[in-house]
Amino acid sequence: MRRLVRDPWFKDKSIGWGLTPARWQGWGVTAALLVALCTTLLAPLALVRHRGIAGYEVFIGIAACEVLAFISVAVLTSTWLKGPGGSGSGR
Repeated sequence: MRRLVRDPWFKDKSIGWGLTPARWQGWGVTAALLVALCTTLLAPLALVRHRGIAGYEVFIGIAACEVLAFISVAVLTSTWLKGPGGSGSGR
């Protein structure tokens, strides 16, 4: 697989395992995930007050999809994959 961007948005953590944002785009994706998760997980509280809905399963499923999408973006734009020009550390 090849990285989707020339300059990686995420890089290896210096301590521990995983990725950390390296550019403003990585920080933007991370912030968007946090906003989306907060909105998704707080939505049932608002709906219970107004409509009496108590099914959290749908919202937990949506949150899981958001996390999987974030992981996909992080890996596809990270130093773990070769860059578009063939450069990069790869794994």
